[in-house]
Amino acid sequence: MSSSSAGTATDINWTEALFWCNMVNWAYEMYDACPSNLTPKPPADFPVDWEIESLLIVHPVVVFFTETKFIGYIARSKTDPTLVAIIFRGTKTELEWVLDAEFGLVNFCEVPNAGETEVGFTECYRSLYGTNTDGSNETPFADVLAQLTSSGARVTIAGHSLGGALAILAGICSANSTQTEVFTYAAPMAGDSAFSAAYCQSVSANYRVYNEPDIVPKLPGELFGFVQEGPGTPLNSLDYPTIGHSLKDYHSISTYLYMLEHPIS
Repeated sequence: MSSSSAGTATDINWTEALFWCNMVNWAYEMYDACPSNLTPKPPADFPVDWEIESLLIVHPVVVFFTETKFIGYIARSKTDPTLVAIIFRGTKTELEWVLDAEFGLVNFCEVPNAGETEVGFTECYRSLYGTNTDGSNETPFADVLAQLTSSGARVTIAGHSLGGALAILAGICSANSTQTEVFTYAAPMAGDSAFSAAYCQSVSANYRVYNEPDIVPKLPGELFGFVQEGPGTPLNSLDYPTIGHSLKDYHSISTYLYMLEHPIS
């Protein structure tokens, strides 16, 4: 897949949107195969023209994680080694977070003058580490990202739900150093208006996909000082009779995959 030069609600490439949603889903499958495994192997149907070269783990964070977990991976294209993908899964408990969390903002000091971001997402982002595929050489994610961007790689970052928020935070950091595009699915609001403006200015290739009845993309909400990152591309699972009508169904990555695989004009 190639990087794009612009990202709005009207020019999304649906083939690429489906591809990157699948890349995120494979991160979920790797985790679900054995949730305690920090070095999962890619599933059998992982694209043969991509190779996972690093794994991403997150250390304990209040609300989201109580122990170290696998949360994503970094893959490189075999056909064009300058293309790198950073992929984040979400969690299984985000709807509980929506009900229980007290939303707060903190300065996102990773990027100068980038405003404020949600406390939990930011703590989670700062707890990220990269490892080799055998679990060795644990390295802070900021250092991993700096090494990638300094090498001149073209970066695509993708994530679902909490993983979408992490993709947004990683995206603004990456875009300040190299060509970057970001695909998010069901991503919540990651920061305030100043952060949203800084992010959209830095990440021109920003593709935010959301399901209209899904409540997570509407949170934490403008009442708490948050703003979404870009206009987004709406889907609507209510148009699909086979998709369930519950908060879990609206938010599930399988719902997003189904809608992308069966687009309604």
